[in-house]
Amino acid sequence: MAFCHVFVGRVGSCCVLRRLDDRIAGRLYARKMFVLLRRPKPNELERVLQEVKIPNNLHQHVIRVMETYQRKNMYAIIMEPVAEGNLGIYLSDLDETPASEDSGRREQLTRWFWCLTKAIAYLHAEGIRHRDVKPQNILTLEGDVLFTDFGISEEFQETTMSESTEIIGTRTYRSPERESRHRSVRREDIFSLGAVFLEMLTVYSGPGRLN
Repeated sequence: MAFCHVFVGRVGSCCVLRRLDDRIAGRLYARKMFVLLRRPKPNELERVLQEVKIPNNLHQHVIRVMETYQRKNMYAIIMEPVAEGNLGIYLSDLDETPASEDSGRREQLTRWFWCLTKAIAYLHAEGIRHRDVKPQNILTLEGDVLFTDFGISEEFQETTMSESTEIIGTRTYRSPERESRHRSVRREDIFSLGAVFLEMLTVYSGPGRLN
């Protein structure tokens, strides 16, 4: 298969992002390549494999994993669609844009509240919690939003509490339950999504208010 590889950037110290252009099929993919040390840090390999596993459940607002492969200490995830950016960048840029010049981009936020709520509800119905919901893990593409980065997500049972009390996730969006190491299931994602919604509402209310 003829692919044109375009370097996009790095995520952390072990992950490289590239855009793959399938010239025959005329489709674009994103490749996330993890290069692990011979002696990876605890849970590092587990988190890579978890990201491969979770998003295979299809939903219009969740990134799709098309293929995965491994070469020695390299693990690759082929995903689509290829995003334009993430919600964090979108909000930061919009916060600096006068309301008279935003071309309807603030109004677009009102639709995304529903899109993101449906996506989280879907993941929870499938027995999956994301555990790191934040604007940087929500991709934007042609007026749409998609959850990505499932490296620390986990599956849970509807009738049981999570056994994990490890403090993970991004502090700004982390729930009180996770901070205090209390066991919980859905409420962590719901709290984090609420924090994201608060940022969205702040930007929606007018420019220059995010900080």
